[in-house]
Amino acid sequence: MADNQTVSEEIQAYQELSCRTLERALREIPFYAAWNEFDPGPSAHIDQRFAALPELTKEDIRGNFPFGFVPRGVDVSAALRRKDIELVETSGTTSEKVTNYWDQRWWDSSERASWQLNPVMRSWATGTHREAILTSSKNVGRSSDKLDLNFARRRLDRFLYLNEKTSPLLWQSYHYRRMIEELRQYAPEILEANPSYLWRLCRFALEQGLRIEQPRAVVFTYELPLQYQLYYIRRALHCPLISSYGTTELGYVFMQCEHGRFHQNTASCRVDYRPLGGDDTMRRGRILVTTFNNEYYQIMRFDPGDIVCLASEPCPCGREEGMVLDDIEGRFSQATFDRSGRPVTLRSLDETVFSSAGPREYELTQRDSRDYRLRFETGVDPGPVKTALQKIYGDDARIAIESNEVIAPGVSGKFRHAGYAGYGIINRGG
Repeated sequence: MADNQTVSEEIQAYQELSCRTLERALREIPFYAAWNEFDPGPSAHIDQRFAALPELTKEDIRGNFPFGFVPRGVDVSAALRRKDIELVETSGTTSEKVTNYWDQRWWDSSERASWQLNPVMRSWATGTHREAILTSSKNVGRSSDKLDLNFARRRLDRFLYLNEKTSPLLWQSYHYRRMIEELRQYAPEILEANPSYLWRLCRFALEQGLRIEQPRAVVFTYELPLQYQLYYIRRALHCPLISSYGTTELGYVFMQCEHGRFHQNTASCRVDYRPLGGDDTMRRGRILVTTFNNEYYQIMRFDPGDIVCLASEPCPCGREEGMVLDDIEGRFSQATFDRSGRPVTLRSLDETVFSSAGPREYELTQRDSRDYRLRFETGVDPGPVKTALQKIYGDDARIAIESNEVIAPGVSGKFRHAGYAGYGIINRGG
């Protein structure tokens, strides 16, 4: 546990870094020049200065690329030719995609800083450790749906990409067995995984009586781990399960500590908080992230799109600097709404579905202000599920339940477990 002097010094360093980042952006970065009129100036506290600024949107980024977020005097064309940076496009639908500059050194620095927030990662994630990655090939690694790629073609430096398919629905029995055998042979210290992919591997291993090689830790990325997924993962893997939160644009923003809370990566970014309307406790809201130390590409007050819940009390791990969260409750685009128009987060929905249906994959679509369609991959007794859902959505909510359905990932390779069919036309009630 850090002493008070150390915490005070860390907070001061964080505020100074926030101030330098803000003043450089207002002075040297074309897009943010217009934000000067909102800034109350150096005499105001840095938190007040940030709070007075607008929010950055994906439309802003798309509309001002390629030079709007590059500091004056920085030659990105030369940096691209030298391969110091590269162009990358985030996954998702056309309306969600953003192109930005990828600086691998900046990304690695952000990742290393996040490791310090969890003792297991601090001990075993050295930067030279062996790491296996299990997610859609749309996210990382080489992609090949038609042909299987051998071990050598899925190996890069210290990384082994276990999957080359864009969807786990393309896996055959031998793909599962191949992954289990490669984990045994490669013996990674860290297994980084999308929980929507890992739970399938764990369920297969449990059903077939196969043992999965135990890494030092599993790090969840790409999606929020849900209860039905954890049900299988915890039975097959007995190492620490750690969630890491970040995005392509922002780097590593939060890391889960040994007590399950999420701690801000203050060495890499600033996080501001905006409470969610309708939450009387003010603990549930959205975040606005500002990146630090990116020489080529400055992001300020960007909403990554997730709903978070602020910690209700100090974390037992003793870390006090930066924002601390009890949980990350899912993307706002995967929230649904009860009959009064209040949002139901994916986390809240997931707990309700798991308690009433058990460990089954599902997808819920809210079709309008009253109609909800819940699909399951396997059969389920609809009675208890309907009763449970009406408690959170309303007694007059119309809930249709369908079983034995194929639930496929979206265009990004990730699974959308819930959402409002009229997303963007929300909070109407009626």
